[in-house]
Amino acid sequence: MTDFVIKDGVLIRYTGSSSEIEIPSGVTEIGDNALEFTGRLLLTGVTIPAGVKRIGNDAFKGCSALTSLTLPESVTEIGVSAFCSCTNLTQIVLPERMQYIRNWAFNRCSSLEAIQIPEGVKRVERCTFWGCTNLRTITLPASVTKVGGQAFYGCVNLTKAVMLGRMQNVDCSAFEDNRPIIRAPNTPVSVFDRKDKPGAVLGLAEAYQDGEAMEESAFMESLKYIRSQRKRYYSKAIEHPALFRLMLAEKIIPKNDIERLLEECDAQGNTAAKAEVLEYACRNFKPVSPSRKFHL
Repeated sequence: MTDFVIKDGVLIRYTGSSSEIEIPSGVTEIGDNALEFTGRLLLTGVTIPAGVKRIGNDAFKGCSALTSLTLPESVTEIGVSAFCSCTNLTQIVLPERMQYIRNWAFNRCSSLEAIQIPEGVKRVERCTFWGCTNLRTITLPASVTKVGGQAFYGCVNLTKAVMLGRMQNVDCSAFEDNRPIIRAPNTPVSVFDRKDKPGAVLGLAEAYQDGEAMEESAFMESLKYIRSQRKRYYSKAIEHPALFRLMLAEKIIPKNDIERLLEECDAQGNTAAKAEVLEYACRNFKPVSPSRKFHL
């Protein structure tokens, strides 16, 4: 206990040098900078007692030897830069009661591969996962409706972001320098920035292919966007079967575009897609050109 400075239930400072510590029971908050102590680079394990409600700003900043951490169910808030530069943190378990994850909370947690955001969190704040270079997937629960600026900046290995709710705003820089597939079946594609729309279209197509339930108004609005921009997406459709089949099933391809789509199939050497386009044309239109025959 002598290594812990505690005042009114708040852990003000840890003054020891152990690599593994157990925070005393009765603590309700890990204060700002509480574990940013001289020996933080050697800290490999922390046990946090039930009853702790808040992890303070910069609380674990620079604890680069920490590899995993489980927060008790009592925790509802993670402060600004709380786990900044915990470069070896690969896993952190967040409690179901979590409500607030503040700016820069996991900034430069470069070993973090995945994290489950609890239902109840309403916003991914600015720069929350900035520089999480090993993060590969992220799932945002239905409660999240906003994503702040540069929230996932520098997440160069992030390939997919799943958004289960109807997003109100996703900042144009949220995925700056990395444009993952965005699977947001309940959000119209129009909500996303111009540079993120291709990823949102591919995510919608994946959800459609998998038979995932989607909000009808959002889906219809997204289809309207795809129809209006279809020529921009023909190349991607040939590359991505889910988008290709969405276009066929929803009859997004008009008669006048058949020639162009067949040429794209030839350019990519995709004979299977070309056969499907020809079948689609025969089923829905009169012969494309009586004077010309297409060969597989």
